[in-house]
Amino acid sequence: MTKGIHRTIFLFAFLLTSTISRTYLVWGQERPRFGFEVGLNIGQQVFSHDIETENSGITKEPRRGFIVGALYEFSISQPFFFAPELRYIQKGVRYKGFPMIQSGNNPPIGLGDLEYQLEYLEAVATLKVKSGSDKFGISLIAAPALGILLSSHAYQQAYESTGNHFTNNYDISQRTETFEFSMSGGTAIEYNMSAGVSVYISGMYSLGLTDIYVRSGIYDAFSHSEGVLVLGGVLFTL
Repeated sequence: MTKGIHRTIFLFAFLLTSTISRTYLVWGQERPRFGFEVGLNIGQQVFSHDIETENSGITKEPRRGFIVGALYEFSISQPFFFAPELRYIQKGVRYKGFPMIQSGNNPPIGLGDLEYQLEYLEAVATLKVKSGSDKFGISLIAAPALGILLSSHAYQQAYESTGNHFTNNYDISQRTETFEFSMSGGTAIEYNMSAGVSVYISGMYSLGLTDIYVRSGIYDAFSHSEGVLVLGGVLFTL
């Protein structure tokens, strides 16, 4: 995303926070809550220069990954709430369009799509500003996160002249940074089903602030993650 778009997002977040914090119709929740959430991460990786796509016909696509987590939410001072969370998240990117060679009627030879699959355990510190009625609430969310790398692999299809194909599996954990710091922001809509149970859906944009990969040799480029997170969860009053 461009710097202009980033500035627009942060300006919108500031104005929305100011508006919500001045409302008197505040979500009436005081007791702490425990919950679970699952969702989808539409992830991307951005490089200061990308050796895979530079001067080639190779294109880059987001990788869709799974998210699951558990959180504990409590009121700081209305309308502000804090929700520490521990979650598992899949990140990565996919490259398409590697050149294939074909002679006559023979099967094509070459390499297929290349997908980087990274898995993290993230500790998330979520701050929420809430407003709403007894049944429905809306939240503005800001969530810094520290991720610990669980695994890092690259998978690529290979096609032989015999017509056979197989998948190369490369363990790239030694080339991947152990920790990643990121920042997410977005909104959530919550529905109070009963006195002790609520459900919610949220949408957030996540921006990695540190390198994904260790810089060395041809990989000496700044790399960071981006993602659109779509989540749904349930909260239980304690």
